[in-house]
Amino acid sequence: VNITDINYTEEKSAEPWNEISYQLNGRIPLSGTRAYIPVNPLRDNYAPKLRRTRTSDIYISNGYCKKDSISLVIPEEYTIEALPRPVAVETPFGHLEMLALPTDDGAIIFRRLQLNKGTYSLDDYAEFKSFMEKVDDCNKAKIVLLKKE
Repeated sequence: VNITDINYTEEKSAEPWNEISYQLNGRIPLSGTRAYIPVNPLRDNYAPKLRRTRTSDIYISNGYCKKDSISLVIPEEYTIEALPRPVAVETPFGHLEMLALPTDDGAIIFRRLQLNKGTYSLDDYAEFKSFMEKVDDCNKAKIVLLKKE
């Protein structure tokens, strides 16, 4: 599957935003009568690589908030079998929310990631690593499509 027809719009304002629209073209990988569509192919492998052990405090120099809303239109010969489960995680480092809802012609996915600026104790590393792994899981989420008979 290839990403084609990418369009980008940017709004520079008090609350800046951008809009990216794209189309996936090509053969969708199938497993029997099912297809697995990435929720957001532009954010794959987004979480930083984390070490098993750490020797210093955690320092997040720049906090940020990223909000995504993704509208997915599926081919007519498919129906949605499964959407990713809702996610809501609150930690001292930030919070993560994701919700996928069906629409008449596909699905819409809302995702919000807030990463808080600050210095966090080395003792909190396991919790930080768990949080970032959940972010990565959301980025790798898939929608399962079932081919109509």
